[in-house]
Amino acid sequence: MIQIKLASHAPNEVGIDGAVRTLLANVVDYAALFPPAALAMNQAVERFASYLRSENRWMSGRFVLPATRLREFERAFAVLTGTRRWKISCLLGVDTAADLAEIERFQSRHSENVVAVDCLELVAPGVENLQQLRNQVPPDCSIYLEVPFEVGKEFLLAIRDAGAGAKIRTGGLKPEAIPAASEIAGFLKNCAETRTRFKATAGLHHPVRCLKPLTYDVGAPRARMHGFLNVLLAAGLAYRGADAADLLSVLEADSREAFRFDRESASCGEKNLSIPEIAEMRENFMISFGSCSFEEPIDDLREWQLL
Repeated sequence: MIQIKLASHAPNEVGIDGAVRTLLANVVDYAALFPPAALAMNQAVERFASYLRSENRWMSGRFVLPATRLREFERAFAVLTGTRRWKISCLLGVDTAADLAEIERFQSRHSENVVAVDCLELVAPGVENLQQLRNQVPPDCSIYLEVPFEVGKEFLLAIRDAGAGAKIRTGGLKPEAIPAASEIAGFLKNCAETRTRFKATAGLHHPVRCLKPLTYDVGAPRARMHGFLNVLLAAGLAYRGADAADLLSVLEADSREAFRFDRESASCGEKNLSIPEIAEMRENFMISFGSCSFEEPIDDLREWQLL
């Protein structure tokens, strides 16, 4: 049995309050090993360590890596000194049993709780295998199962009842990999109605829906990318019971002026969420999003004077 010891850091440890801070606490799972960043392990580890020392550490979530690269991670992590506690999310591949065994060995070597795998991500298996998967890991280890946007409520209920969450891809390296806002709206509504928590990955580098290059290469294709503020606020509205039209209007908002934040609420257009509603949504519904960059979200938020 894999032993999990949570390695957490409080979102309010630097005394930050306000709606934008409540919305973004521990929201970015750092996935710099994956495209388009595709950093080497030592670079990704060093950068994440620096983010955990920065004034914006309250936004950082987990470090994401494939289970097959845990030993490589250990070598890079071993040279760090004075590091804060790390939470790791491991991606499982086709050989789930081998990956789980590798994670168990990793956990046994790090029982001092400086670093711990407390989250697993994988492509959703068949509904008949969900509970079997859940039984293979401790109940305090989160599981997120990647599903297509058209996933039905029955399967979402099975994911929820197995004590897991869903995972969606909100972007990619090509324009055709970016889902329509209507697809995201439908998914949010289905997850909200079944009370299935979820996380997102890919494409949410910028606060608001915008036209940007999809990679860091010269001449990279450009496309309209979804904004993480759009998706988070739409998730909050969905969790409160908003209809698809309201969700779509928030997901498609593409101007800074449409968004307002203060110490009591967050708004997009005429749609408003109180801080308690935001906190409940982040605790129980949209947990985080994976990004290969931590600096891009920070830089944009600073430009908008939200940090």
